[in-house]
Amino acid sequence: MADQLPAGAHGGVLTFHVCGGLTNQRLALIDGIMLGALLHLAVVLPMLDADGIELQSANRASGPRQPLPFGELYSLEDTARNLAPLVYLAGVANASSSAPLPCTACSPLRLTGSNQPLSWWEEQVNGSNSNDRVSLNVGCPLFALKKDDKWLQDLFWKVDAALVFAAPVIAAADRIVEQLHSRSSSRVFVMIHLRIELDWVLHCKRWEVVGTALPILLGQHTKEFKDNCLTNTKQLGRTLSIEGVPPEHPIYVESDEPPEQRLVHSTLSELPQGNLASLDREWKTLNEEAVHGLRLQYPLLLSRKTLAPELVKRPREFRAAVACAIAQRAT
Repeated sequence: MADQLPAGAHGGVLTFHVCGGLTNQRLALIDGIMLGALLHLAVVLPMLDADGIELQSANRASGPRQPLPFGELYSLEDTARNLAPLVYLAGVANASSSAPLPCTACSPLRLTGSNQPLSWWEEQVNGSNSNDRVSLNVGCPLFALKKDDKWLQDLFWKVDAALVFAAPVIAAADRIVEQLHSRSSSRVFVMIHLRIELDWVLHCKRWEVVGTALPILLGQHTKEFKDNCLTNTKQLGRTLSIEGVPPEHPIYVESDEPPEQRLVHSTLSELPQGNLASLDREWKTLNEEAVHGLRLQYPLLLSRKTLAPELVKRPREFRAAVACAIAQRAT
């Protein structure tokens, strides 16, 4: 990989923050680390967000609302060792500073881009000033770098593989996986992420009724109804059956906590106008209907609430990391 990294880029340091839930935070980590490697900048690993739920619009302009140390979700030692052949790490951000090892001789530069090719990033950085070193901040680099070339895609997967979950995440996943294995003579299980958390329910409300472009241009007010957001939630059992999942297999269902329980940990000001109690009832109804449909065909249905109720006290993204670690080991 080293001989494929572009020459002539600035030296210095790169800082960034993450945004969104676990997956989007991971994607932002990957793009931020890739930009550091490709621009020959030392990377400061950012703070994570303990609760990255996005109830209305993407919260990408500022840093995490509930800062969580990088080491709470990822192993610093393993991740740093894995990244060593790819990029130089300048340090890890903490709650009081986004750049614990500042480059005092560097010129500050703030630069954000969406799906921009590497050449664009190089031109922006190299053309910023005559200083040979920069302290570059790229905000939240979610989908910041275009990856059309195969060698960039290969680098993406190398960085992804370098991100190793922290020992407490793996230990929590191990305990659940062992319980699932104990319920199957063949030690196999299937996992489903029941994606009907509050943010998704609210997203579907916005998605299902949208104005079409033509009526707007014609001055009309008709609406187009899109029933393709939660349509199959009640048919998960049928879907698994079509996919050939035996009915005797344990099915582990992962979902978030009820809104009434988890919103105390969120930014209440982001909630749209409406009745929280009504949203809570809708969430519960969707969950009950989905689980009921599954249980009709798959009686051995298990949840985190049943197997690891203690995790409800952990941050949302810690629970999501545990779920991801379990999914990696599912049949």
